Amino acid sequence: MAEHVMSASNSSTQHIRIWGILSVALPSLAVLSPVLAAFILDVFVDRPGSVTTSFPGVAYGAALIMKVSIALVVVVTVTALVKRERPSWPGPPVPVWGSLSLTLTLLAPLFAALAVVTAQALVAKPESLSYFHRVSRTGVLVMLASIAAGVFAAVIALTRRERPCSLAILGLVTNACLIGLFKYFEFYKLGFDQDRWAAP
Repeated sequence: MAEHVMSASNSSTQHIRIWGILSVALPSLAVLSPVLAAFILDVFVDRPGSVTTSFPGVAYGAALIMKVSIALVVVVTVTALVKRERPSWPGPPVPVWGSLSLTLTLLAPLFAALAVVTAQALVAKPESLSYFHRVSRTGVLVMLASIAAGVFAAVIALTRRERPCSLAILGLVTNACLIGLFKYFEFYKLGFDQDRWAAP
C-alpha cells in the first residue's frame, strides 16, 4: 500500500514537472520559430516586394499560427500553475507524442520558410508574381503537413494512453482547429484573398 502511494506521488511530481517544463519550452519555441522564419524569408529569399506581398499565404498562415500559439501558451502556463496544487495519476513519465503534437504546430512557420527557400533553389524563377504565389502555396502546404502531423502525433498519444492525456487532447484540438481555419481562409489558393483574412 505504501509503495502504491509513493508511486502515485512520484508520478504526480513527474507530471507537475512536465507541465512546468512545457510552460517554459513552448513559449520559447513560439517566439523563436516565427522570428527565425521571418529572418530566413527576409535574408535568403529573392522576392519583388515585401514578404506579405510576395508570399501572402505563408505570411498570413504564419500569423494565424502565432495567434493560436499565444492562446496555446496561455493554456499550458495556466495548467502548469494549476498542476502545482492538484495531484495527477500514474502513467508513462515522458509524453513524447503529446509534446510532439504541440511542437509541430509551433514549428510550422519555420518549416514553411525553409520550404520557400528550397523551392526557390530548385525551381527557375520567372519574372511573374504568380510564380511567387505558387512558391507561397508550397510553403502553406508544408505548414499544413506539419499541423496534420501534429494531429497524427496526438492520436498516437491517445492510443498509447500517454499521461497526462490532456496534453494530447490539447494538441488534437489545436491542430484540428488550425486545419479548419486554413481551409476556411484558403491560404493555399493561388488567388488568396487577403481582404478575407483581414475582414472581422
